[in-house]
Amino acid sequence: MKGSTHVEGGEDYGLDCRQVDGETVRCTASRNVQGNVTVMFGGSVFWTYIAPFTQYCYSVFDWDITITYWQYIGNNCQGFPAEYGDVIEDYYNAYWDEDYDYEFMPNSPDTLVNCGLSLPPRSGDAFYYPDC
Repeated sequence: MKGSTHVEGGEDYGLDCRQVDGETVRCTASRNVQGNVTVMFGGSVFWTYIAPFTQYCYSVFDWDITITYWQYIGNNCQGFPAEYGDVIEDYYNAYWDEDYDYEFMPNSPDTLVNCGLSLPPRSGDAFYYPDC
């Protein structure tokens, strides 16, 4: 099913639509649209507001291969702000060639000292590997 959309003060875009269930039609445009939008579909005209999509990206750190410092291993981007204690599960770490869970913290965990490891601490909101 086809339709079109017009972004107020912007451009027109085609829509590809499909019926999801008896009450829902889901459409996608060729580009991200936001703001006041007019949707033309099936001979009807609809008006709606589409809120801007914000991505929040955070660094992810794990021990380096020699277990002597915190190694940056990538970014985790999500549609909401992270809070201390949030966990991302099964994040792939190429250095260890495994998936691990990482916890959002204000600085690197100090539990490693309790494990007999002496990694220098790292400050800054990020996802860190939390365990020994």
